[in-house]
Amino acid sequence: MRPLAILFVFLFVACSECVAEKPASGEARQIKGANLPALMLQHKPPYAGIGGPPDPAITFDRVDVIIERGFPGPAQTPYLSIGRNGGYLYKIDALNLPGGQVRPAANLVERLPPARLTELQRLLEATKWLTAPGGEGAATHTDADVITLAITRDGKTQTIKMHGQRPAPYTALQKFFYDLAAQENLYYRLTRVPGEQIEAIRELHDAIESALGRPGRQPPRHDFTFERYHDLFSGALDQWYARQPDELSTAVDLMVLLKRDTHAAAVARLRYDRDSNLRSTVARALPVLHGEKAISLLADMIESTAEARLSLIGLGEPAVPTIASIIEPDVARENPRSVALIRAYIDHWKELPQPVDPRVLKAVIANMQLEKVRARGMSYHRELLKLAGAPEPKPATALETAKLFLKHLKAGDEAELEKLRDNVGSIEKWLVLRESFDPSAEVTLETLFIDKTSGFFVTRPFQNKAGHEIHVVVFMNLARGTDWRVGPALEEPAQRTLYKDRFLESHPGAQETRP
Repeated sequence: MRPLAILFVFLFVACSECVAEKPASGEARQIKGANLPALMLQHKPPYAGIGGPPDPAITFDRVDVIIERGFPGPAQTPYLSIGRNGGYLYKIDALNLPGGQVRPAANLVERLPPARLTELQRLLEATKWLTAPGGEGAATHTDADVITLAITRDGKTQTIKMHGQRPAPYTALQKFFYDLAAQENLYYRLTRVPGEQIEAIRELHDAIESALGRPGRQPPRHDFTFERYHDLFSGALDQWYARQPDELSTAVDLMVLLKRDTHAAAVARLRYDRDSNLRSTVARALPVLHGEKAISLLADMIESTAEARLSLIGLGEPAVPTIASIIEPDVARENPRSVALIRAYIDHWKELPQPVDPRVLKAVIANMQLEKVRARGMSYHRELLKLAGAPEPKPATALETAKLFLKHLKAGDEAELEKLRDNVGSIEKWLVLRESFDPSAEVTLETLFIDKTSGFFVTRPFQNKAGHEIHVVVFMNLARGTDWRVGPALEEPAQRTLYKDRFLESHPGAQETRP
């Protein structure tokens, strides 16, 4: 059984609030002729439990509505009945469609949130309880719907029939009923009509994204109570292994809209899903549902989706140390994390708060100074620094490289030497040599010779642990610009002059530099 079919069965069984009716046989069985009095006799509020004491601000006993569609072709006619406590019934009869398909009948019961119930009271008051002019009259357009509306107050019922779109104050009241009917029809298709479930999921997702104000989405067409769909889609998150990506994406965005952080762990679990669109949806959701705890989750996803990178940046100052720690040391040639993050800043420059945190720019500059990054090219690094108004770093000189190398070698700072890995050769060999140094000795530069392609330097004399005076002699190969690759060290003091002379013989243009 396919996952969507499983969902339908599960929802049909679990929907205790829905009352099943057998589909009609033969001709389509619909609510025709707006026989509202008969329906009102058949169905009486309250529909969704009494709840708390009645709100004294609500002064109607019940509101009953039939919406007859004006467009041609077979259609179900919805009936809505709303009680004083906000409990309501959405009823549609079965409908036979061409090809032998049948839309089943349904009685759906739910309760209006207090704010929506108050809104209905206000809209009815604005029509003076359906006595204000403009409610009835001929439609001004073809294929007009007909809304038959009855309000019962103090045992008396006022009824009107609205043809087509009516002027104020009835326009907003009509929209209220259209919105509620559309909300319930979508719920009906999600839970009762397997053949339309996929399309219903997509329609709901579109409505959620519109409500979230996502780019490229039109303003919401209907005013839905999205809480209505919570139980359906929280179940999808719990059974993620049996659900389709579209359904899970809808579930994730619904929890974002409702700000339901109780489902945060279930959403985070989907960050490794193989569907890229679902991963993007999850990446947008994590900051909303997890807050700052989303930083480490998004860091795991930055190679997976552009939305993860943007969401990480969007978390602001708390995420800066993580962003810097990703950019600064990265030298990967395949899917480089640093370049992906730098591009995220560039691509969304106008959307991001300014200025960019200096720690991020510092990390970018540090990354630019790594040999493998220079070999790969730094166009994105330069573009970000240009946008931020930050100067590009000057390349390290041979003298600076030599001094920095000796400083880290003396300190035995493996972490800093690791950053210079491609400049210092084997870190392990250098650290073994350092073990022979007297701990109190100062290791400083005495002289440096450089030409266009190579370099050579000697340290001032210092003592090793055996009490012997030594010099460290280092050959430097110019790799690119002022990017120096440090060669093997020589600790034989008697040979240092020989090595210097040989260097100068092979590099007659070398210039001496003293610190």
